[in-house]
Amino acid sequence: MDGSISLSAKERKVLLQAYRNGTHLRISRRAHIVLLRSEGWTWQQIQAALFCSSDLIADTLQRFRTGRLTALLEEQRSSAPMPAWLEKARQ
Repeated sequence: MDGSISLSAKERKVLLQAYRNGTHLRISRRAHIVLLRSEGWTWQQIQAALFCSSDLIADTLQRFRTGRLTALLEEQRSSAPMPAWLEKARQ
C-alpha cells in the first residue's frame, strides 16, 4: 500500500467546504491534510507546508481510513487542561 487516498467527488466537496469555511481549526487542518494527500503530496511535503507533526498526519489519515468523513469531521471533546505554554501565549 502506497498510503495514497482516493476521494469521491462528494467527499472532496465536503472536505473543501470544511477546509475553506470550517469554524473548527482541528477539523479544517484534518480536511486540508486529507485533501493534500489525495493530490499525491508526500508526508514530508505536508509537514513542511502546514508546519505540522507526522503524528498529526498519521492520526488524520488513520481516522479517515477507518471512518471516512464521519470520523474526520467530528470534533473531539477533550477534558485535558490547556498546556502552560499555550496559556502564557494567550495572555
